[in-house]
Amino acid sequence: MLASIWGASIALSLSSAFYLGEKLPLATILIGALIGGALGLPALYLLAVLYTKMGRVFGGRSSATDMRAALAWSAVPQIPILLVWILRIALFGQSTFTSMGYSNSAQLVPPLIFSLVQLASLPFSIWGIAIWIGAYAEVHQVSTWRGIASLAAGGAFIGAALAAVGVVCLPVSFILYAILRMLILPMQSAG
Repeated sequence: MLASIWGASIALSLSSAFYLGEKLPLATILIGALIGGALGLPALYLLAVLYTKMGRVFGGRSSATDMRAALAWSAVPQIPILLVWILRIALFGQSTFTSMGYSNSAQLVPPLIFSLVQLASLPFSIWGIAIWIGAYAEVHQVSTWRGIASLAAGGAFIGAALAAVGVVCLPVSFILYAILRMLILPMQSAG
């Protein structure tokens, strides 16, 4: 359950960060959040293996099972963060996921409330990071500082892997987009 909440919350965060509300309807973004929730559990298992291996490079002794538990417990703050997402969507609708934010939303919500809702998840995010660092160091039986170094190295490795995948997939995605556009535009002009 925690992994699903984590996955949905991450999907909403990415949708907001990439301003998907400017390109996609709100319903599509919400379906993406459900898909993110479904991918939360497989991501939990994959990340547990990666962080177990990375921790061992730094002298850690965790098992993948213990690492999964640490990851799951660090997702507890995602529960209130998901509630903040629900509040943001209820108050601001699709504007939640645009670069314009408040200026696109109904003028019924004062700017101060918009700002407060935007910041509401910050303490929970900090709490989640603190839990994650502490749990990671605990399951690996290393100091907090060594745990932070290991997490930073693991994050850099995952970031580099995602960048490499992006470099390979980006040209393919442009080609697929062009093909879909050639197929869809004639159907729209005919209708």
